[in-house]
Amino acid sequence: MPRPQAPSRRLSDLRDTMLETLDEMRQVVKDAPNCDHMMSRVDSYWYAQLKSILTKESGYLGGSMHDVQDTIDDLEEEEQIEE
Repeated sequence: MPRPQAPSRRLSDLRDTMLETLDEMRQVVKDAPNCDHMMSRVDSYWYAQLKSILTKESGYLGGSMHDVQDTIDDLEEEEQIEE
């Protein structure tokens, strides 16, 4: 019987899916006709905030006090203790 996926791996996979979806959402606005003026708001607000919550490597100043990567790291530590 296959071993169940570790919580840290599953959370990492979900985070990656969210990052891909977030990039796709940004691209939808960018590709919308006559909406170039919206991109500065997209990049400055919701895109930057969501990306910095999901990863430390967002490229934006500031960030989250505890992002998803921190939780993944915490889970990995717990998984190492359990082994």
